[in-house]
Amino acid sequence: MRILVTVNDAYGHVLPLVPTLRRMRDRRHEVVLASPGDRIASLGLDGIRLWRYPWAPPDNPPAPPTDPDPAHRLAWATTLSFPHDARGWVEALLADARRFRPDLIVSEPVEHAGRVVAAALGVPLVEHGWGFTLPAGTDSAGAAGLGDVYAAAGTAPREPDLRVDLGPAAVQAPDAQPHVARYRHVPWSIPTAALPPPGKLPRVLLTLGTYPHPGADQRLRAAARAASTLGVELVVALGNADRGSAGTGWPAGVRVTDWIDLPAESARCTLVIHHAGAGSCWAALAAGVPAVCLPQAADQFRNAALVARAGAGVVVEPAVGEVADLRASFAAALGEDLSGSSRGAGPDGSRSSLADGAARVRDDNAALEGTDALVDRIEAVGSAG
Repeated sequence: MRILVTVNDAYGHVLPLVPTLRRMRDRRHEVVLASPGDRIASLGLDGIRLWRYPWAPPDNPPAPPTDPDPAHRLAWATTLSFPHDARGWVEALLADARRFRPDLIVSEPVEHAGRVVAAALGVPLVEHGWGFTLPAGTDSAGAAGLGDVYAAAGTAPREPDLRVDLGPAAVQAPDAQPHVARYRHVPWSIPTAALPPPGKLPRVLLTLGTYPHPGADQRLRAAARAASTLGVELVVALGNADRGSAGTGWPAGVRVTDWIDLPAESARCTLVIHHAGAGSCWAALAAGVPAVCLPQAADQFRNAALVARAGAGVVVEPAVGEVADLRASFAAALGEDLSGSSRGAGPDGSRSSLADGAARVRDDNAALEGTDALVDRIEAVGSAG
C-alpha cells in the first residue's frame, strides 16, 4: 500500500506513532511521513519518505482563552489552535498527495491537513492517538472551524474510518472518544548514547518535554533545586532550547543533558518528574515507574489527572513554585519523610502505593495486543477502501 501519515510539528505528536510507522515500513508498504517544520527530519527513519513543508503560523490564529481553566485551554489547543495550523500547508500537501495517490491516510488526533486530503481524495482515514484519548467530539469540532478549507478542496469533513489509540482503557478519561481500538503503547525515542548505570542512590529523572512554553526554564530549575536536596542522583533532560543549556546555573552534582532516550532511561529510575505530555507519561507508565506531574499547558493537565487517578503519580499544579513546596512533593513521592526517616514506604505508604499503581498500568498495557495487531487493523481498513 501507499500510506500517507500526517503529523503536526511537535515531537510529542509523532513519537508515539513511530513504532507503527516502522512496522508498516517493514511490511514493505510505501510510507510517507508529512509535517510542517523540521522535527521529523531528526527521527532517522530509514526507508520512510519525508515530506517537510516550510512553516510559518497562518494568519489570524485563534486567540487563547483569557481564563486559566485547563479544560478551556485544552479545548482551545485541540479544537482551534492545532487544527488552524493545517491552513499553512494543506494546499501543498493536497497537491503532493494527488501525485502520490495514497491508498490510506493516517493522522494524529489534532492534525487536520491530512483529514482534508483524505476527504478530497476519497481514501480511508485512520486517526492514530498518542496514548490518552481526547474528549469525544474533539476532531469534529476542529474540522468545523475549517469549513472554508474543505470547501476550497471541493469536499466536506467526515469521520475517520477507524480510530486507534495506545494504552489500556483503564487509564482513559470518562469523556474520552468512544469506539477506539486500543493497542499496547510501545514508547519510542530518538536513539542516544545511554547514560551510565545508576549508582547507589535512587535515580530521579526530571524533564519538561520538548514543546516551547513560557516559564519552562524557571520551573525546571526550581524543580532541579528541590530534587537535588533529597539524596538522589538527579538527571535533568532539557529537551528544548528555551530551557537554557547544560553549562550554567544548575545545582552541583546534577547531570544535565539536552536529549535522552526517555523510555529507556525512565526504566532505570525510581521516579520520573515530568510535565505530563503523553509521551513522557507513557515512558514512565510502560516501565512501571511512578511520576510527579508538573503540567504546563494543553492536554498535560488532563493527562496528569489520569496518571494520578490510576494511582501511578501525583500532580503538582503550576501555582506551586516554591522550592520548599516542590521538595516536599518530591519527597512524598519517593516515600521519604523530610524529618529523616529511611527511604522506602513513607508514613502514608506513598512510595509503595505509587509504585504499585505504576506496575498495574504497566501490566495492563503489556497485556494488550501489540504493534503487529495494530498494523493488521490499519491494513484491513486500507484494503477495504
